Amino acid sequence: MTSRIRITPVLRLAVGLLSLVLLVAAVWLGVRHVRHIKAKQEVQKVREEQISAIIKKQKLLNLPREVPPPPPPAAVTVPTAPPVASTHPPPPLPAVVSPPAVVGTGSLAVDSTPRGAKIFLDDTDSNQTTPHLFNQLRPGGIKVGLYQDRYRFWEGTSDIKAGQASKLSAPLSLNVGDLDINSLPPGADVTINGKMAGKTPFRLTDLEPDTIYEVSLSLDGYETWTGAAKIFGGKNEVINASLKKAVRDALP
Repeated sequence: MTSRIRITPVLRLAVGLLSLVLLVAAVWLGVRHVRHIKAKQEVQKVREEQISAIIKKQKLLNLPREVPPPPPPAAVTVPTAPPVASTHPPPPLPAVVSPPAVVGTGSLAVDSTPRGAKIFLDDTDSNQTTPHLFNQLRPGGIKVGLYQDRYRFWEGTSDIKAGQASKLSAPLSLNVGDLDINSLPPGADVTINGKMAGKTPFRLTDLEPDTIYEVSLSLDGYETWTGAAKIFGGKNEVINASLKKAVRDALP
């Protein structure tokens, strides 16, 4: 008696899945093998190109050098007849123009009395004070200015010459001020710093800057006026005083 094996549906499904897994694995291995072969071929191709480039470079290095062509044959001089003297005078030679001279530099020493003044060159602050030596200045006229507190601004010019040292020394003047003293009524005696100076209207000129003057005005029948004035350089200070009538004591 022959016995039959009965295959259940579950077994059939398992066999089918196993076959599918084996098929996918075979395909993956085949693709990987193909990629490996292609990569190997590309590496081989790059190596062949490198070897070809090296061989080509070696061939270029081994090429024979070019031999320069032989020099041309020397020209044969053919004797000619002597020139005939011309009866006409030769044309005048063109005037020789000398090349422009090389422009050098010069120096300038700047000083002042008193010293310590700020130096300006061509209206630009040089950040230097007197005395100072300026080097490598271009030839020509240069504008010089000197400034110091309480002194008038000094301005002048100097001529710079190539290869020479120029000097400039300037005495600075005080920046003085003036004082005018007036009173109402006029004619009052003016006393300045305790000394009799004159009568109003009164004027003082060329006064030293930053100086304070004590002023006193007196007139018969009026109260004495006192005050002070400070002098600033380059300015005119004015005192206008209105005098008050004096109050007389009553007789007994």
